[in-house]
Amino acid sequence: MEAVCQQERVVHTTLSSEQFVFLFEFSKQLTEPVVFVTSPMSVKMLTWNYKSLMSKLESLKKQLKTLVKGRTALVGVGNVLKADDGTGPLLIGRLRPKLRDQEDVVLFDAGVTPENHLGPIIRSHPDTVIVIDAMDFGGMPGGVRLFIETELAAESLSTHAMNPEFFIRYLKENGIQNILLLGIQPGNVDLGREISPEVEKSINSLAGLLREIFVP
Repeated sequence: MEAVCQQERVVHTTLSSEQFVFLFEFSKQLTEPVVFVTSPMSVKMLTWNYKSLMSKLESLKKQLKTLVKGRTALVGVGNVLKADDGTGPLLIGRLRPKLRDQEDVVLFDAGVTPENHLGPIIRSHPDTVIVIDAMDFGGMPGGVRLFIETELAAESLSTHAMNPEFFIRYLKENGIQNILLLGIQPGNVDLGREISPEVEKSINSLAGLLREIFVP
């Protein structure tokens, strides 16, 4: 593994994908952005400010604690065969062993057809529904943003054909009024690709954050 780190924190590498992920994870401990120029991988600029990420997650935690009420359904949406598009189901999978004993939380892996899970969601009698999905809101890969239901109905930012307006309206017509969407900015949604390191890190961080919220 060869790498030269110059003063401006530009790293020129000829790393394997595994070595690149290791170096990328190490870079998250730094407080300054790092630019990676890689070969044979395509040229990428990956910036990461660890302290900023922790601050944003803490802000998100406070938001969720304020907005989440009563029994909660967490609904993961996405296609696990398309890299970062599978963020929702992957996060639900990470949460199952952490939340399986919590009576006030129910988990749904809705795949790419969340409308087909409306019945089971409604029958679980949640007070709050949080949809977890890959959302292209123009952020950096791995970025996280919380949307309230009025924002969801106004525009579709999902990376697939989910109709948020229909989904929200049906839930509200069946007595569920508190609906949120936890969006994760994807970096790559190509078929057959692996999940990007930035999104993987966000999934792990969100799994820990949601456990803190829902486990007394």
